[in-house]
Amino acid sequence: MTPRASTASRSRVIARGGRRRRDARRNRRVDDASGTTTASDADAKEDARALDDVEAAVFDGVARGPPAKVETRELREMEARSAKTAPGANARREAAFREMISRNAAREDNASALARATSVDALLVFGCDGVLPEIVNGRVAMIGVVTGIASEVITGKGFAQQLAWNLTHGVSEVIIAGVIVASCLPAFKVEADGETVFGTGACKWKRDGTARAERGYLVDPLNLDPRTLPGKDTVLGRVGFVPFVEMLNARLAMLTIIALFVGEPLVGHPFFTAP
Repeated sequence: MTPRASTASRSRVIARGGRRRRDARRNRRVDDASGTTTASDADAKEDARALDDVEAAVFDGVARGPPAKVETRELREMEARSAKTAPGANARREAAFREMISRNAAREDNASALARATSVDALLVFGCDGVLPEIVNGRVAMIGVVTGIASEVITGKGFAQQLAWNLTHGVSEVIIAGVIVASCLPAFKVEADGETVFGTGACKWKRDGTARAERGYLVDPLNLDPRTLPGKDTVLGRVGFVPFVEMLNARLAMLTIIALFVGEPLVGHPFFTAP
């Protein structure tokens, strides 16, 4: 059954069920004196049958009666029409994309620093829900967990004490700035050719149909070629430095940081040193 025939048949079933419901309600007799409602067994059966028809059409997608057959010739004609229209649609879409890229490039050449900082690319990379914040937070958290545990074992200071000292002495700011610069380096190292890589600076991207606005920004490790990272290909997949492993470790480190800051005041002493 074609989608159009199936939809039409389903609509007819629903309409027939609605008419049965209305007829059943019309046949009921209401006693005005007592305020009670009486219905015959035939009306109740019609009501139930109408509901069955509607439920079968809506939830099961099955209309009563044999499904309509679609001839092979009709399928071939539909495929031929789709094959004829698809290349033209793809060409028009590609032309519109190229026109958009050229206009954006012309605007960026004459744009001010403020306009570039608030552009769509900048917001998609550096915004609160952009690509870079989670990456930077995760990498800072991984550094914090490793150095924090080592410092706690050596000095006996908990994570809260270490963070207070780092903030007052500028250590945290230096670490965050270094992580941001290092995270943007992959985008700066790639040259935008206007064919596969687009954008400027840290906002370079390549086309990705699964990404937001179809832009896979190069600052995201998931858009890097894992073969350029240390590792080895095995029958079970690539083993070594792969983007998914980094993302998993980063999120685990962020959860560990939260647990340490919440847990140490509760137990009254640092986790990794004796009370």
